[in-house]
Amino acid sequence: MKQRVLAGIVGALVATAVASAPAAGSVRPAPTLRLMSRNPVTVAGAHFPARSSVQVTLITSRGRTRRVRTSAQGAFTVTFATAIDRCSGWLLTARQPGRALVVLHVAVPQCAVARPT
Repeated sequence: MKQRVLAGIVGALVATAVASAPAAGSVRPAPTLRLMSRNPVTVAGAHFPARSSVQVTLITSRGRTRRVRTSAQGAFTVTFATAIDRCSGWLLTARQPGRALVVLHVAVPQCAVARPT
């Protein structure tokens, strides 16, 4: 009798744990940034919390900041009125209060230097 009661309690606990555990596919991917265009600089963000404020900063020779609100799907697109060439290093960040900083960084590539004529 005690074994049946104990087995019933264990079964109920396991069923509760399984029901309350997140499904394997429901884990939210980490927020991401993607450069969509270099002229003008256009950045897309994905996997951010829905309808949240994000501060996006582009750092080239100087810093530029924009504030955007994510969509219901946690995505946004922001455009900066500047261009970056392929030989320039730059840094993009997306920040939300109380959350991790998301960074997209491109180091200065080894570009050919124009020789004076």
